Amino acid sequence: MNDEMPPTVFTARLSRATSNKLKLTVTDGPGEPLAVAVQGGADGVGSKLGVLFGFKNGGVGKHLVTFRGGNTLVVETRSGEPSVLVQNGEVIASLARGDESEVLLPTGETLFAIVPDPAGARTADAFHLHVYRCHADGQAREVVGALDVILTNTGWTFTAYTVIDVLDVLPDLTLANFARPLGTALRLPMQGVRLVLKGPLSDRDQAILVGVCVDLAIGLRPYVAAMRNNSSRAEAPSAAS
Repeated sequence: MNDEMPPTVFTARLSRATSNKLKLTVTDGPGEPLAVAVQGGADGVGSKLGVLFGFKNGGVGKHLVTFRGGNTLVVETRSGEPSVLVQNGEVIASLARGDESEVLLPTGETLFAIVPDPAGARTADAFHLHVYRCHADGQAREVVGALDVILTNTGWTFTAYTVIDVLDVLPDLTLANFARPLGTALRLPMQGVRLVLKGPLSDRDQAILVGVCVDLAIGLRPYVAAMRNNSSRAEAPSAAS
């Protein structure tokens, strides 16, 4: 008898709410969404007016996540420094981005590492990243699941798989996806994010990974080197190198 639990799929689809705000709806199955995030939901009036008049199509700001059951999380997306996740007035994690990205606890410990697929292949439809849990010794880490940044509608399509099987390609997300000519209608910068977990997580860790999805899809932050690379089509180096 196989006691291994099947993977859990969280689908975070990007849409537009009233007043031009980007909205990310996170589902974990049929019924009420797990969470809904709204661009700039915790920002001041001036920033909200920028969204209303079409000057801000995602990016930096304090994005408000409301979870099923009423709990909230503020994803403060920052430029040039780590984004922070705030719950009940306290920072519960920071998101340090680079060639690879880390989720850091307030103690300074690394909770998760987010890296590109070691093969470094790319497609036009999605980024496919690994999520690893990091242990206190700073060396050992184990795969938690897959994090896909979906660029086109066809990127949502996949067949049954194990988490390891699906992590096989890494396409290019460029700033061109975020740009628009002045005076034209705002468009969605991407389709959304898919998070596939090997097993259950604590409520805190699940909320943190939802915050990562918001930082990616509404905050438009690059989480691996290839997401900042507009020109090179070279494959990323193996994580083992």
